[in-house]
Amino acid sequence: MSSYRFIFAILVSRNGCVPKINSSKDYNFAPLGCNKIYTIDADVWKSFDKDSFVLYYPNRQKLNAIIEKNKNANILIAITNKSTLLVPGRGEVVLAEYPGDAKKTVKAGYDVTDIFGLSALANIGYSKKEVGDICKLNLATTQYGLLKSKEDAKVFTEFANKHIIEHAPFMPLKILYIKGVK
Repeated sequence: MSSYRFIFAILVSRNGCVPKINSSKDYNFAPLGCNKIYTIDADVWKSFDKDSFVLYYPNRQKLNAIIEKNKNANILIAITNKSTLLVPGRGEVVLAEYPGDAKKTVKAGYDVTDIFGLSALANIGYSKKEVGDICKLNLATTQYGLLKSKEDAKVFTEFANKHIIEHAPFMPLKILYIKGVK
């Protein structure tokens, strides 16, 4: 797996809350046992922060401008190891290279999403049997509710691709976190 250095998305949350993932009696939406997840999934954040937004495939200038304009907000940056993505309805998208940690970022862990940013960690309902299968993978998580290593992210990506074929292919994303200055 090559290095993570291409910008997939940037998420801005202005209210300071982290989404709490809820599950039903039939489906678990937090299969790793973390109910607060710093996912890049815009739909998960929108339910907790109506002013949050995600920009997919930003260039370096937009990334830097968003970070500069939103100093008081919590920001997540999703980095992929792919330089291009084939996006339905858009064709091939060339991703900008991440300029490095110009601002203070924390490595929050790895999310696993489809091409549209739907998180397999926070926005898919798993059956009890599937949660049991996920537990058998012995995946480690970070304090941010994300996968701890790129190896674990690769394992979970393979699991998601086999079990959630309607959203496949999934890909691992390295998530960087910038805490807003209040």
